[in-house]
Amino acid sequence: MAKKSVQQRINATNRTRKSSSKKKPVMVIVPIVVVSILILATVIVLGKPDDTVTPNDIVITEDNVGNFAEQQEEKNNNVATGSYDVSMNYDWTIDASTGISKDAYVGNSKNNTSTVYTTVTLDSTGETIYKSPYIAVGSHIENITLDKTPDKGVHAATMTYHLVDGNFDEMSSVSVAITLTVQ
Repeated sequence: MAKKSVQQRINATNRTRKSSSKKKPVMVIVPIVVVSILILATVIVLGKPDDTVTPNDIVITEDNVGNFAEQQEEKNNNVATGSYDVSMNYDWTIDASTGISKDAYVGNSKNNTSTVYTTVTLDSTGETIYKSPYIAVGSHIENITLDKTPDKGVHAATMTYHLVDGNFDEMSSVSVAITLTVQ
């Protein structure tokens, strides 16, 4: 009987070795497959590297230095999106009898990106006394004639630049305080 139980123990040990030796390759393959799937998923989600040029990618040579300088100057001169370069004078002298101001100047800087029109509103009443024609980028108007001339005296007013899109629909506006001296 002792021989039989020793034989049973040997057989049981051999079965354990066989079953555990079969599990080892599976235990090694599973992590490799999981890691491979994670790497593949990361590549799919993130995609290929971005092809955009960064400042570190630009090499300036004698051949392209002029073009690079022109491009930089153009970028520096353009007004940032959502901003507006106001070109005007802030003190207008108005002839009481004609409503004309020979010193009023309103421009749409060449650095801007939108056509504009302007309005002038008296601060004391909220009444709009002037509406300009559309002013293209790089253009200006002077010798402005008010639509309605206020009484003689000094008046606080607000000049509003109305920025319009290609369909002349207002996108935004910029307001600036001005002084009207009616004589």
